[in-house]
This record gives sequence, structure tokens and C-alpha cells, in this order.
Amino acid sequence: MEEQDDPLHVWYASTMFLTAMDMGFPAFSVSRTRAGIRVHVPGRGSGGLGEFVQCSTFRDCSGNGTKPVPVARVWSRLLEMADMADAGANAGTIRIKQRGRYPYTEWTIAVTRKAPHRLDFRLTLDRVDTSISKPAGGERLWRAIASRRALRTSR
Repeated sequence: MEEQDDPLHVWYASTMFLTAMDMGFPAFSVSRTRAGIRVHVPGRGSGGLGEFVQCSTFRDCSGNGTKPVPVARVWSRLLEMADMADAGANAGTIRIKQRGRYPYTEWTIAVTRKAPHRLDFRLTLDRVDTSISKPAGGERLWRAIASRRALRTSR
């Protein structure tokens, strides 16, 4: 979902969803105001998008979290992700497969537009994959480890 070379607006939109997933927020809303994009989590309060993404449990190595939020582009990206670019669209869905961290998860995010500058998000965890696949070349690595153990025990 998130790539090192993503444009800033894509990074902010993606990181917003990753933060909600990581922090266990099943529902939140986003409002576009003159001051920027505000995120409201029921029972937790609200703050700017830049503050919200700083709450994430993963480390931002890109430095993007310190850059100003490109409000119009992030807002357009959220609408595009939910297939709600048409001003008359009041509901949409975003599907995310999070494969960057273990365990792998799949999510459905229901999006509703309550007002022209407000989107509500409801997250549903569809699948958790705890299987661990062997990385390429893994078999050779395990053989090398096994042979070193055999050498140590035979001495």
C-alpha cells in the first residue's frame, strides 16, 4: 500500500489508513477545513492529519510526516480511492491488502460523505494471514545453518 517513492499526498492518505489500522480505530471521520484536514476519532478527540499520522506505531523513515499536508491533493486522493470523485457520490468502498508488515491483513473500508467536506470511514478487518512464506534462497540458508550446527556438535 505504501511505497518509499509515493508522492506526498499518496503517502499521507495511505499512512492515515495504516495508522487507523495499527491503533485499532474501527471508525473515524475526516473534514476538510480552511486550516487543513482534521481527523476525528470517536471517544478519542480530533486533530490535524499531520498529528494523526504521527500516532502510528510504525516508524516514518521517509521524513514525510514533517512536511506540510497538501490538503487539496490528499482530499482528491481519498475521494479517488473510494471511487467518489463525482460530487454526487455519497458512498464508496476502499479495499486494502496490507502486505508490508506481519501479520498480513486485508481490510474493507466503507466511506460515506455526510457533507461536501466530510468523509466518514468504517474499517472492517476481512482477513489475517499468519503464514510465513520462505524467502527466495531460504532453503540454501537453512542448509548452511544446519551444516554449521552439525560441525559444532561433531567437534
